[in-house]
Amino acid sequence: MYGFGDCNVFVSFLLQVDPSEGTVGFGSGLHGWAFTLKQFAEMYAAKFKIDELKMMNRLWGDWFFLPKEKKWSKTPQDNVERGFCQYVLDPVYKVLYYINRGHYR
Repeated sequence: MYGFGDCNVFVSFLLQVDPSEGTVGFGSGLHGWAFTLKQFAEMYAAKFKIDELKMMNRLWGDWFFLPKEKKWSKTPQDNVERGFCQYVLDPVYKVLYYINRGHYR
């Protein structure tokens, strides 16, 4: 049986886990790879001419990059994916797709 103190420890732990703070890793044990948002933020910060910490925040949550305006927005628009999907998941999926099918570029 868990007591009130156990809940406080659990809630405290949850508050410390935040991908935009670099405290969460994404990966595959089966395929032997992992990354954090910090690694992607480092790659994209120079491209967008933006601070790495700010880029980490843009890559998580409700942030959308509007290519026509070349700016980030919290407001979703037609045919625009969240930053995480567009700049993290899609590239990872593409790499895995080509590796799994033996197609290398």
